[in-house]
Amino acid sequence: MLPEASRTFEAEGLSDRVELVAGDFFVEVPPGDAYLIKSCVHNFGDERAIELLRVLRRAGAPLLLVETMIPAGNEPHYSKFDDVEMMVIAGGNDRTEAEWAALVTAAGFEPGRVVRCDERFSLLEAF
Repeated sequence: MLPEASRTFEAEGLSDRVELVAGDFFVEVPPGDAYLIKSCVHNFGDERAIELLRVLRRAGAPLLLVETMIPAGNEPHYSKFDDVEMMVIAGGNDRTEAEWAALVTAAGFEPGRVVRCDERFSLLEAF
């Protein structure tokens, strides 16, 4: 995975702006100014997700979490299909904005604002 990522960053002229590090984010993460995680935490149930988020919290940097958020109501939405898919395939689930806030709070973060990126994704800031 790292060699492919390295080639991509190099091809885009960005290799001098990042450091790619292999590891296990359930154990430790390298120091950083902020952590950006996209479409990852929804793969895990609450206990495992909190475990992962606690590792990030111990690192001490803000978290930018980009995930699908289930809107209120019974209207059709991509997130509701994705939620079922995550439960069946990965054992995780998508969550509402309140559930994401509760999850990051349980890991020791203070949730900040939520920015809707498009119909599918939202960004949750956590400090």
